[in-house]
Amino acid sequence: MLSFNNLSLILPNQKTAIYPTTGQILPNQFIVLTGSSGSGKSLLLRLFSSLLASTTGTITWQNQTLDNLTPSIWRSHIGFVQQHSELIDDTVQNNLALPYHFNFYKNQTFNPKFHLDYLTQLNKPADFLQKNSQELSGGERQIVNLLRCLQLNPQLLLLDEPTSALDPVSAVLVENLLLKWQHSNPTTMPRSVLWISHDPMQLQRLREQGASHWTMDNGVLLC
Repeated sequence: MLSFNNLSLILPNQKTAIYPTTGQILPNQFIVLTGSSGSGKSLLLRLFSSLLASTTGTITWQNQTLDNLTPSIWRSHIGFVQQHSELIDDTVQNNLALPYHFNFYKNQTFNPKFHLDYLTQLNKPADFLQKNSQELSGGERQIVNLLRCLQLNPQLLLLDEPTSALDPVSAVLVENLLLKWQHSNPTTMPRSVLWISHDPMQLQRLREQGASHWTMDNGVLLC
């Protein structure tokens, strides 16, 4: 699905943030990425999502390099949920519908039922869609960011600590939802997940469900 060869990142201050690394993410693979803060995990996801340019190496999506695809096409395959994504000062529903105002998605239609089904799995009431974003807790904002990405049906989902602000019960609900989402359409369009986590119990739960485990240590990726 996605492969990377000799990928590295040197920051403007000449510090090496990611040392040259080679690997791949397979179709229908679920990966948990762990490591200490500042080890390069979030930067790696930003490279994969084309938000950063690598210093060396190549990233390939189904035999096409990042250089040969426009950012919009690349990001139509790869969804990136950052830990602290921004929301506009409006209702949850209007925040979820925001991508459909962009030119790339103008021919697609916002589907409230999609979100109502997922909110039910997360024990959220239907009127959650009408809440203002400024009223949301940190965990609820993370849920909105996740659903806003899932509705676009990415084939590779990059998650930067998507449950860090959630209580333990809600975090498990999100884990179960994403495992179900990943396996809901495995034949016609395989889906893979790369999830950054600092929670040892979460790592254990996801590994029990078949997840692979990658680690980063001072810019060195072990996968």
